[in-house]
Amino acid sequence: MRRIRVALRVAAPLAAGMLVLASCSSGPPDVASLDKNGSDQNSDAESQPERAKAMVRCLNDAGIPAKEEPWEDEEGQIAMAFDNAVPHAYNLGTGHSINVGDGDMSEEQFERNYDALIKLAAKYDPSLNWEYSEDGEHQIIDGKEVSWEEAERLRQEIQKENFYLIVDQTDHTEAFVECLDQTGYTEPTSGDFSAEAIELPSKQMMFASAERWIKCARQNGYPNLADPTPAKADNYQTFPEAILPGDMLPAELRTLLAACPNFDPEQYKALEAAFTEVGEHGSVDDMMDLMEQFPGAVPPQISFDIPGIDMFGFSEDADVSPAERARVEELLEILGEAEREYYGSVTTSVGDEQAVG
Repeated sequence: MRRIRVALRVAAPLAAGMLVLASCSSGPPDVASLDKNGSDQNSDAESQPERAKAMVRCLNDAGIPAKEEPWEDEEGQIAMAFDNAVPHAYNLGTGHSINVGDGDMSEEQFERNYDALIKLAAKYDPSLNWEYSEDGEHQIIDGKEVSWEEAERLRQEIQKENFYLIVDQTDHTEAFVECLDQTGYTEPTSGDFSAEAIELPSKQMMFASAERWIKCARQNGYPNLADPTPAKADNYQTFPEAILPGDMLPAELRTLLAACPNFDPEQYKALEAAFTEVGEHGSVDDMMDLMEQFPGAVPPQISFDIPGIDMFGFSEDADVSPAERARVEELLEILGEAEREYYGSVTTSVGDEQAVG
């Protein structure tokens, strides 16, 4: 039987998360754009400014208040933009960008602007209205709980196909799509998004996190734990991880995690705040620098040396006893408790604030 080690988390969201934080800000997403046929139009860097200027002219001719904006991280490139004071929302296939407006604005006006933008944009991107399950572990789509991984896959499919533009409370999608088709405009890119630039550095942080956790575990009853698996860029096929004994009992894992926590909510909260402060034009290097400043915010990958299971436990048809199946499922639940508690408290806090507003 092939031996499969259980990883609590996958590394891809670690890298993707940095891009999502940038793409959900008030300006253009900090990611490479593909056109609706799937080709990379940014490959012709010299013509990018001309395409951007043509895009702005086309939108202006349609009565849409777009403007040109130099791209901070790439000399000579230009982005289509809007005044920050003007509420707007758009999607170019790489994730939505929403700006409710700035200046002196009451909380009530902020909420009205946001609700109006979401209501119109959700016609094209229903993922804007997806809700979270009570435990924070799933998203709810059409009344059904869906894993974060599946929800993200569906979200990317929707956003890749459904472009839209809302300015103030007016839907300009038809003109927006026509101008995109005419000009071939895509947003500028910032930095190097190769595996060596993103995957390897993120895995090196994961290695350091696992190494710190293993050192603690060795001092708390598990002196023979192996070093974490090496970090390498292989399209997230392997992950640096700490591998615990396969016969571990739930009570033993709880005792170990009490001495060596696998999630630091304060560090994570500080990292999220730092990401927000970097703002819309944060580069890959900026994000990596921040993550190095908050090493405790990168949770260690923790696995069990158990034959025949994946990160969700045994398959339904696995030939194991009910007791063994229950033990493994409880181990996995315990590993995720601290993180679920954090996200549950964040979700509850946001819900309370919205209820008060």
